Amino acid sequence: MNSRKVLDVSRLPAIAFMHKTPLFWAACGVAIIEGTMFGLLIASYFYARLNMDVWPPPGTQFPHTLLPTIELVLLIVSCLPAYWASEAAKKNEVGKVGFHMIVNGVLAIAAMVLRVVEWSRFNFDWRTDIHGSVVWTMLGLHTFDVGAAILVTIVIVIYVYTGRFTDTHRKGVDFDSVGWYFLVGIWIPMYVTIYIAPHLVKAS
Repeated sequence: MNSRKVLDVSRLPAIAFMHKTPLFWAACGVAIIEGTMFGLLIASYFYARLNMDVWPPPGTQFPHTLLPTIELVLLIVSCLPAYWASEAAKKNEVGKVGFHMIVNGVLAIAAMVLRVVEWSRFNFDWRTDIHGSVVWTMLGLHTFDVGAAILVTIVIVIYVYTGRFTDTHRKGVDFDSVGWYFLVGIWIPMYVTIYIAPHLVKAS
């Protein structure tokens, strides 16, 4: 008579979050890949700067800092509702998930509106010179990622308020929060590079 070994998994939870699920490590992998890409863009910016006597190049205005700084503050603050939504998802508190994700989405959209307004003030674009190419590439790729994250938030909120929120979506909220922390965190060195560094060089 053949006997088979059986592993008792009855004590394991039906759903896992953060480092206990492969989805978390997938989010970390995406963050590493995109972080490398943004890091290379920042390095390209300063490499180009080393080969120029004047930076930004002649004719290019120095970046304004007021709206970008407000935008940065909004993005940092938006991490709080993202965290609260993630914690609510772990406890299956669906109402709180929806509320906090709406707050997160509103703050993110407000930040992107400020970014677009600031873009309209630029007197250069990606075709102007190396400075314009690198700056617009950084801004464009990061904005694309933020836009995708906002769309995910909207989809999850729709599921919450149409009564179709499941355990799969609970894990999605957790995944979304990790991705959002990365997008906000990577924006800090990019903000310093694009908006603050040129003024520091000018002051020196």
